[in-house]
This record gives sequence, structure tokens and C-alpha cells, in this order.
Amino acid sequence: MYKKLLKVLIVVFMVCTHLTFVLADENTDLISFNQKSTIGEYKYKFIIQDLKSSYAWTGKAICPSITLWQEKTNVKTNSKTTQKLIKNKDYTVIYKDNYRAGTATVVVEGKGKYKGTISKKYKIAIKNTVKISIKELKSTSAQVQFNAMSKIKKYDVILKDSSGKVLKTIPTTKTKVSLSNLKKGTKYRIVVKAYAKDQKNTSYKTTVATVNFRTKYAVDKVSLSSVKGGNEMAQVNWKTVKDIDGYEIYRSTNAKTGFKKIKTVSQKTKSYTDYLLGVKTYYYKVRAYKKVNGKTIYGSFSQVQSCKTKKPTNQTYYLRVNIKTNVTTAYAKNFNGKYVPVKALTTSCGVNGKTKAILGTHYTMVKYRWKFMHEDCYTQYATRITGHYLFHSVPYSEPKPNTLWYNSYNRLGNFASDGCVRLSVIDAKWIYDHCPLKTRVEVVYQKSDPLKKPKVKKIDTRNRNRIWDPTDPDSRNPWKK
Repeated sequence: MYKKLLKVLIVVFMVCTHLTFVLADENTDLISFNQKSTIGEYKYKFIIQDLKSSYAWTGKAICPSITLWQEKTNVKTNSKTTQKLIKNKDYTVIYKDNYRAGTATVVVEGKGKYKGTISKKYKIAIKNTVKISIKELKSTSAQVQFNAMSKIKKYDVILKDSSGKVLKTIPTTKTKVSLSNLKKGTKYRIVVKAYAKDQKNTSYKTTVATVNFRTKYAVDKVSLSSVKGGNEMAQVNWKTVKDIDGYEIYRSTNAKTGFKKIKTVSQKTKSYTDYLLGVKTYYYKVRAYKKVNGKTIYGSFSQVQSCKTKKPTNQTYYLRVNIKTNVTTAYAKNFNGKYVPVKALTTSCGVNGKTKAILGTHYTMVKYRWKFMHEDCYTQYATRITGHYLFHSVPYSEPKPNTLWYNSYNRLGNFASDGCVRLSVIDAKWIYDHCPLKTRVEVVYQKSDPLKKPKVKKIDTRNRNRIWDPTDPDSRNPWKK
């Protein structure tokens, strides 16, 4: 009587307060796994045991064995009893997401006098870590190498570009895979996937390792197309190379040794004209280069090709004397018949505008190894421009190379002459040797010149060698020793 009344009162109370305690007779009502259940004088609690927090991935479904315990507590006496429930009688087990690396779930579902579910999560980790590396890395090939995984017999090695696009998939049972036909200096990504089975024994693949790499930068070998000789000049031609920063041109007078770099040109260049040469056979070779992360990568040298140059004619050069800037510029006629500036010579023209008298175009007339000028002074390597105006060295007291007017030498680059064009010995000799008679000379008065004006090193007038021109190629010149 009192028990029935008590049950009615409790039900009314629960309805009014929205509580969800389980009230049932222990022998007749189902016991719920979902929460702590109270039936009559007892509370029930269920505990999953023997489930580890993490398991190693093996390529198959991970179905760990568990035991389910019931803990029964007397509400009045607080005494407890435990009981191991029987699988497939009291409960069944379901596994979710348990075949891939990640988080899986075991779900216990009530059976018989039990109802509801209990779930618990566990990790599946790739514990036998796959270490992947790139071996034998070259500009267009590489080898992928990784360690084998326990119980895994087949892999996919996937090659992707830097954007993630799949370029190639290579199924393999080996842990070494060669890649070819790659692009030089290019970023790639390798993904290794292992073949595995899910809980339904269906095959699938899972990623076990990734690595990024870049093929080596390589510069292709240059191929010369021709080397041709002209009047004291040579032209080197080659086939262009892709993905580079420039070319280096080397020259020698010997086919096998003595090559020295003479010029560096841009990647767009495919021809170079070498001016101001002697009359002999010259040998050339070219290589390309590319700068990567502060380092310069060079390609192989081209084959060596040669040419023999010719003597200059009075058409090979013309001379432009700028009496405003005291610079003489030598122009050479290139293989296309166009004159280009190739040499700048620092000069001293006439004071008070005396050289202006010969503004215009002239053609050289006479050459003199030593030339008496006036006031008992002489000059070396004189070439007559017109009238009494000449190219010549700085004056000497006598026709001897050790009688230089050194103060006049220190005036080079400034107005100093009576109208002639003064030069250092080496520059006067160049005109004397390389510009035959009837070479065109243009005398101008302009603000600028095509080439930078060379600086002339001053002579220390306290030095006993001051009576020699430092540029004089004479073997007795003390400045050369």
C-alpha cells in the first residue's frame, strides 16, 4: 500500500520537475546504459574496461576487446557489488571509424534486461613512423626512399607539383622508387599512401608520409654556332640556352690553355663582338650561368672555335676628338657595317680654344715615330690630322723616352697644348699602330662622349722615375719593373 503510494508521488514529482530518473522494479524494468539508473533501492553504473587509449595502425580495422562491468549500489546502506556482464547476452559491441589513423569509437549497446548505449573513444596512430627521403637528387631525376611498414605490402608513391596537382602515381611493393623526366629547379611534393583494409575487408589507401623537394638547378651546355674574324675583331655566335641569367665569354691564343674571361653578357644575348685585337688566331669558348640563392651555377663550356683576324684598314676605325671634354673616342666598324664606340682616350687639347680651328672632318696624313715640334721639344708616335695639328704623346726635351715633361703629363685630360691633341704614350702608339693613313678624324665640340673618360694616374714629381711616361711600353721603363 505504502510502496504504491510512494511510486505515484514520485511520478507526479518527476512530471512537475521534468526529472528523468529511471524508476522500475529491478526484476521487471530494463536497466539503462545511458546514465546512472536507480531502480528501487539500487543505483546502477556501468564501466568499460580493458580499452587502451591508443592502438597502432596496422592497415586493418582495430577492434579491441573490452569487458563491461556493472556496479550496483544500495541507496540505503551504500554497499556496492560489481558484476561482469556477458557479451552477446547482456550487450553487443559496435566499432566506428576504427580502420584509419585517427579517432575511433567503441559503442556498447544493451541487450536482454539492458537497454541504451555506452560509447568510448580511442586513438589509432601510425606508430611505426615512415621516414621518407630523397636520394640521388639531380636536375631531372630523383629517387624516393622510405622504410617499410609492418604488415603493409603495397604502397602508392604519388608525385605532385607545387600547386598540389597529381602528376604521376606509382603503385609499388618496394621502398625505393625512381622518378625521371622532372623539370630542373622545380618544386615537387611526394605523398606515400599505404594499401589497407577496412572492417568490411574493403581495400582503401591512407597517407603515411609526405616530403617536399626541389630538383637541382642545372645550366645547359652552350653550343657555338660560329666564330668569325674581321679587321682586329672577332664575332662569337651561339645558340641560346633557356632559364639562365647570362653568358661568360672566354678567349685565348692557345686552343687548350690560357683562356681568360673577357666579357659577361645577359641571357638575351646570342652574339658578342670582340674588338681591339691583334692580328693572329684567337680561340673562344662560352658558358652559361644562373644565380640561385646567392650561389652561381655554371653550365659546361661550349666547344672551342677559332678565327684569324686581319690587319686594320683606314675604314676599320674612325676617331672622334671632343675638344670640350678632352676625350678622343675610337669607333670600330662592326660586322654589320655600323661604327660603334670601342675605346676612349684621355687627351689634352689646345688652351684658349686653339684646337677649335680644326673643327670638322679630316683624314690622317703622315706618321712620325719621333717628331720635333718646337722650342726644342719632341713627341712620340705622332700622327698628323691636318696642317700642323697632330695626335702625339706628351712632349719630351729630347727624342729619348727618359726626358718626359712630367708636369705636362700631369695635365692630361685638361687643356694644355698649343692646338695638337696630346695623349699618353700608350694611347698615341695605339693610333700610330692601328689607324692607317687616311683614317677619318672628326673634331667636335660637344657636352658628352659615348664612353667614360679614363682617369690618368698622376706622376709623383718627387719620384726619380718622373722622366718616364708610366704607360710607355719600352722595356727600359722603370715604372714597369
